Parts: sequence; structure tokens; C-alpha cells
Amino acid sequence: MLAPSRKKADEALAYVEASREVICHLCADDGVILAFGRTYAGERDIRKSCREALSALRIAEKVRGFTIVHHENLGIYNVLIHVDDDEVLRECYQGILRPLLEYDKENNSLLLPTVRAYLLCNGNITKTAQDIFVHRNTLLYRLNQIRDLTGWDLEDARTRMNLLLSILIREYLQDA
Repeated sequence: MLAPSRKKADEALAYVEASREVICHLCADDGVILAFGRTYAGERDIRKSCREALSALRIAEKVRGFTIVHHENLGIYNVLIHVDDDEVLRECYQGILRPLLEYDKENNSLLLPTVRAYLLCNGNITKTAQDIFVHRNTLLYRLNQIRDLTGWDLEDARTRMNLLLSILIREYLQDA
């Protein structure tokens, strides 16, 4: 869209976002995804914004949970969509997550979903336990199992970053 000012563009954007529920109701579809490119100053950049919106839409279609997606807020997903070789991404996450993937498969356990929730809750034990509907002690037991199995220090920022990125890559590839 073209707007006379950044303020007007932001107002129009907020209006469209607020209208999503009405659109879903009218279309009888809760799966409506709104995707937006960045806001630019001139009309010559409309094509660029449209390409960004399409890129954001492709990501939203691959990654669960996105209903309103802004290209500028996609972070690591903007990098992932530009990696042409899915096998490189698959090897990356499998190399890190292999111990949990194998253990969960062999033991019908939930260590990977547990560590995913723990990371997404920023290491908050109480919130993680609530989010995955387990007792706090059960969560602590699982986290100890993960540490014993992998040797990971879940307090280390780089370890947490690598784990979360690996999980996001796995979900992006829809291998989850």
C-alpha cells in the first residue's frame, strides 16, 4: 500500500491486523495468515516489500504458530529460507539433537519437547512445568536426564542458542 506518512502506514497496518479475526470468520477459516513486507518511503520499493511479504508467507506456511508475520521480525527464519540445501540444515540439527532424538524414539520419552519448552520459557522452571503440564520435580528429573545423556550445560548461553536453533531448524524443515 502507499501511505502519505509512516504514521499513516502504521495505522493502516494495525487496522488490517485487528481485522484478521473478522476475515477468519467471514472466510470460515482460522488458518488465514497475514504477511507483510517492510515499510519503505517510496513507491519504487513496493515490489521489494511484496517480495518480502511473499517470503514471510512462505516461512509462515512452513513454521507453525504464525498468523500475522512481518518480514522484519523473522530473524533467523530469513536466513533459513535462503539456504538452498535442506540437507545441510538437516545435518546441522541432527548433529546436535541426535542423542535426544534417538533416546526419545527408543524409550518413547519426551526429552526433546521438554528441552524445547524449557528453552522457549527462558529456563524458567515453573513456567516450563506449567506449559508442558508436568510437576516441577518431573521437569527437574527430565532436565537431569538430558544433562546426563548429552553432557550439555543448559545454563550456558551458547549451548542454549545452538539447541534452540537446532530445534527451530528441525521445525522449519517440518521434520518434527
